[in-house]
Amino acid sequence: MRRKGRPTKRWKEEAERDLQVLGVRRWRELVAGREKRRRRWRNRNRNRKRKKRRRRRRRRRKRKRKRKKRRRKRKRKKRRRRKRKRRRRRRRRRRRRRRRRRRRRRRGRRGGRRRRKRRRIEHTHSHQVVSAL
Repeated sequence: MRRKGRPTKRWKEEAERDLQVLGVRRWRELVAGREKRRRRWRNRNRNRKRKKRRRRRRRRRKRKRKRKKRRRKRKRKKRRRRKRKRRRRRRRRRRRRRRRRRRRRRRGRRGGRRRRKRRRIEHTHSHQVVSAL
């Protein structure tokens, strides 16, 4: 069966006749050598292509791993943020509860909502204290 873009077998016979007329000897060996070279070249190119494919695969895998790593990192960060948020909320709640309890206790001592008068403390500056010594 004829492959696409290839001439028929008759073409070969015509070429052989022409070569005989011209007096070319051992043309089949020359052609065979050429075929060998062509095969080598093809194999070489195939190997190159294979190597290229391997490289691509490796790169893809590497990228994939990197992406996974980044995702894990982001997830960890998110978890940490959530944890921090929870801790902060808990602390705030505790503080609020403590404040409320203190306020309630104070109200109980005072007997109602009377406000306490604050005492004024006279401030002394450090240089006055040193001069007094």
